Amino acid sequence: NDEPIATAIRELKEATGIDFKKLNVIALHTLPPVKYAKSSEVLNSFLVIANGEVEKLPLHCNSRVKKSFPEIDKWEWVKIDALNKWVHESQQKNIGMIKELADALKA
Repeated sequence: NDEPIATAIRELKEATGIDFKKLNVIALHTLPPVKYAKSSEVLNSFLVIANGEVEKLPLHCNSRVKKSFPEIDKWEWVKIDALNKWVHESQQKNIGMIKELADALKA
């Protein structure tokens, strides 16, 4: 029953080991919620823009599947232009907005 942002911050820590409070956050954007294509669930997504070399952070997954192996066992940092290939189909709808927000920071 957490707020979506609190859930996202907790999931970030569980899935990657990244502590949101330790990031040098420049901007936090709430993306439009999207409904999964094959269920009635809604995905709440957020874009965190942080200053620093987040790609150098050590990543590890604390959540386990059936208490035996990590839920996530591999990560890859990708450029925005490659997101379509890597994100879940429900999140692809937000890629245009993510690009716009990132480009606005460059200006």
